[in-house]
Amino acid sequence: MRVHQLEILSFIVMAMVAISGLSSLVVLSWEALHAPSFVKYASPHSDAIDIGAVAFLFATAIIFGRWIYVAGTNAIELGHDDLEFSPASRIWWFAVPVLCLFKPFEAMRELWNASHGEVQYSKNASTVTIWWALWLGSTLSGLMAGVFEGVEDGGSELLWWIDAVVVAALSAAAIMLVRGITAAQGRPHVMQFADIFA
Repeated sequence: MRVHQLEILSFIVMAMVAISGLSSLVVLSWEALHAPSFVKYASPHSDAIDIGAVAFLFATAIIFGRWIYVAGTNAIELGHDDLEFSPASRIWWFAVPVLCLFKPFEAMRELWNASHGEVQYSKNASTVTIWWALWLGSTLSGLMAGVFEGVEDGGSELLWWIDAVVVAALSAAAIMLVRGITAAQGRPHVMQFADIFA
């Protein structure tokens, strides 16, 4: 049995998620609190800043996906060979239209429960439920803010603030999810689970 240590990868994921989650709040706060300096220093470089933010978001998604894959592999190595979702499917369900609205939640709930030694993989886990609700909420708030961007009196600034707050909350929930699974997979009693029932 070879269980991969997740601590370093988890730290990187959590740091990247925190940066991604707080960046919009920082930018919006800067613009609201000190508009002249924002216009002077950030506005001329807004395209480069946007490209950098999108690139960092993609990098975060890739690293987070790697963490999901390794954690899923660990669950199998810990003796959970009856899982519905493979390590890879936990990632690619995010890209399947319509099914992406619930399959990633089911996959991560299964991973959470298996990592915590729960034999009923479909049991609700509040951390996963909160994370997924915020994931869907951030998708909706981002779409709404984008749709109303530039619409006169469309309230797009308020929508961007709502989106930034939801994304920050999502980041906090994602960090709790990563920490919870990483800690559970590192516990000696969980790592002996496969040996007990083998």
